[in-house]
Amino acid sequence: MKFSKEHYLLISIFLLAFIVRLIFVLKGSDIPEGDAYIYDRLAVSMSHGNGYVNSDGSPHSIYPPFYPFFVSVIYIFFGHNYFAVRIVQSIIGAFICVLIYHIGRKAIGIAVGGIAAFISIFYLPFIKSAGLLLTELLFTFILCLIVFYVLKIQEEMKFKNCIILGLLLGIATLTKSIMLFFPIFIIPTFIYLKDKYKISRILKRYVLILLAIAFSLMPWVIRNYNVYHKFVPVS
Repeated sequence: MKFSKEHYLLISIFLLAFIVRLIFVLKGSDIPEGDAYIYDRLAVSMSHGNGYVNSDGSPHSIYPPFYPFFVSVIYIFFGHNYFAVRIVQSIIGAFICVLIYHIGRKAIGIAVGGIAAFISIFYLPFIKSAGLLLTELLFTFILCLIVFYVLKIQEEMKFKNCIILGLLLGIATLTKSIMLFFPIFIIPTFIYLKDKYKISRILKRYVLILLAIAFSLMPWVIRNYNVYHKFVPVS
């Protein structure tokens, strides 16, 4: 495989962003507290096979489950290790910078993508989030993927792109419940496509996205109904 200049640029963005975040997390050794402590406890419970429960064993549904699940997977492989979480989050943070490049490139052009990526490498809140056991970094990564696939759908309304977008929206909702109503705000994307595709096809693709969202939320909704005997879509 022959690497182009753009490939080298993307590798450089990723490596520089990862090194910056790694330096930051190597200096930090904070013990999780507040929300981070709760996410940690939930992740430990899940990694031990005890389910999504509080320290007293009662079911938990106040915090959406995806971030604790993400951390629990790291704990399964590396033990109860905060540093392992921070390293993985540093890698994800570096990928965010690469995604920002692609979003800028698709939306406006290569120069804008490059400038935006360079800024994101040294943007302090992005760097600090790699060291925190909080949802912000993972949610930002998912949100960047959502924007990327919205732009891809504007280019080409493929079946696969719509399914992936729907699944990402569902995962984002299971990370932060505020995303539950976000599908309403992507309607303008499909209105924008009305001159390019038939209305019937646009509606089918939008319904497909909604079905993919429902599919990703369904296991959690069923779990909540079994626990509380009520319809609880997220938290």
